[in-house]
Amino acid sequence: MKSRRLLLAVILAAAAVRLAHLGFIVGHPYHDFWTVWKESDMFQYVAWARHLASGDWLDRETFRPWFTWQAGIAQPQVWNAWFGEHVYYQPPLYPYLLAAALRLTGSLDLFRALQLMLGALNCGLLALLGERIFTRSAGLIAGFSAAAYAPFVLYDAEILRGTLVMTTQLLLLIALVKRRAAWAGVAFGIGYLAEPSILLFGPAVILWLWWVGRDWGGKVAGLARWKPAAVFITCAAVSLTPLMTRNLLVSAPIISSTTRGPLAFVMGNAPDAQPAGAFIPASTGEILTRSDYRMGATVKETLRLYQGQYMPLLIKQWQKFRCLWSAYEVPDNPSFYYAARISPIIGYGMRFLPVAALGLVGLGLVLPRLRREPDAALLVVFMAAAHALFLLAHVVSRYRQTIVIPLLLLGAYAVAKAVSGGIRSPRAALIPAAAVAVTLLLPWRPPDGYGYLRPAEYMVASDLYVERGEPGEAAAELTSLIQQAGADPATAHLLPAVWYKLGTVQTGAGHHEEAAESFREALRADPAFGEAYDALRQAEAAAGRQRGGRP
Repeated sequence: MKSRRLLLAVILAAAAVRLAHLGFIVGHPYHDFWTVWKESDMFQYVAWARHLASGDWLDRETFRPWFTWQAGIAQPQVWNAWFGEHVYYQPPLYPYLLAAALRLTGSLDLFRALQLMLGALNCGLLALLGERIFTRSAGLIAGFSAAAYAPFVLYDAEILRGTLVMTTQLLLLIALVKRRAAWAGVAFGIGYLAEPSILLFGPAVILWLWWVGRDWGGKVAGLARWKPAAVFITCAAVSLTPLMTRNLLVSAPIISSTTRGPLAFVMGNAPDAQPAGAFIPASTGEILTRSDYRMGATVKETLRLYQGQYMPLLIKQWQKFRCLWSAYEVPDNPSFYYAARISPIIGYGMRFLPVAALGLVGLGLVLPRLRREPDAALLVVFMAAAHALFLLAHVVSRYRQTIVIPLLLLGAYAVAKAVSGGIRSPRAALIPAAAVAVTLLLPWRPPDGYGYLRPAEYMVASDLYVERGEPGEAAAELTSLIQQAGADPATAHLLPAVWYKLGTVQTGAGHHEEAAESFREALRADPAFGEAYDALRQAEAAAGRQRGGRP
């Protein structure tokens, strides 16, 4: 099978899987969560894109979302001073593409469809990368595995930048293994506009280019070995020209592209930070006030709170490492487990644990040969650089997709290696056995404070059902949440609020008897719930009028 046919076969399979997923979610409120979930990146990306598309293409009136948690830390004017007057809120490439789509079509439907196809293209690029680094069989296995990898499918269908980030990273790796330093520089620069953490990979790329410098045009020695690295740096800088020009025009720091760095460091490393999830530590206000939101000062102030006792910080890094390699998908924006309830593509798709296990087995197979195989070494260094991000920030599962790229390739190599020896080869048994052993060693359980049920999705879905004029579906959504929350000690404390919300939905539908019973359940769970008591009195009075009795 030639490379083009390999690419086409993988892309078509991946596209079919993603379109099937879209078919399952398109009629469900889940598909439209971004329209109402104001605390999500999805909502804010669209709000920012609309701001840009309205005519402020330089973002002079700099877009600044406001989240409820920010009020507990500082006033809006303080946050604006911390961020810098004209620094982009987040990496700008994705919202600019969204803005262009809105300006051209007035709708996000075409953009979401194109993003799904971009996700399918990523699977094909992964297959080509596997063929280039290892073998054609490994590339084929990696590509089809990516096509079926459920988290990839999930995020490809959402208004989030992960799909675009992966495209830039794959193009960078392909350019490097093809010894195209100029194109690698362009991909690196564009990748910075999509995800600035690519900078962590930059020094390793430069050293790798020097290492393999002799591969460019025969034997090269001395300063000439630095030529590919110089070309890479030059082209990366040129590709950042639009960002630097804009920043100069609006008087922003010349290569600034996001406001998130100091906050992300606190969220991942403060003494009271959680290792997983988008949790805002109580110490955030103190740290950011003392540091004035400067990166170096934020690191210093965060470490100061440890009072010279850094063992808890090391333990926190270990906890983050375990969360990163856990089977559990830490939610951020859409919940993997809610999506799995709606879409069988997510529910039955490939999960992280087998990918991680096979990838680690493949890593063990290639490590002894890295000095002789620079392309495989590049892949390992890329994975190491991706890990460095989580030392600086917190762990959520949508950010670990970068690590999945090398894991899929290494795992595909391991599978291809096992198959190539034939069914009677020792490798045919040893490699799967090693993968099973690694699977058993990796973490399975959710981190503390997390479970497989997150009420937010159910509540948002019920609101959207009500907006659609489908109160019965809204009530069914909340009833399902109640049944599941009652069986889970981690979410049982939310039952009063959910019962109350169910009662309001039933009231709006004119089902006052059912509403009254829901408010009674809320009061049984929390007798001090004053709003439920008032709502119960009104529901009982309305139910009485419905029966023709006295209120």
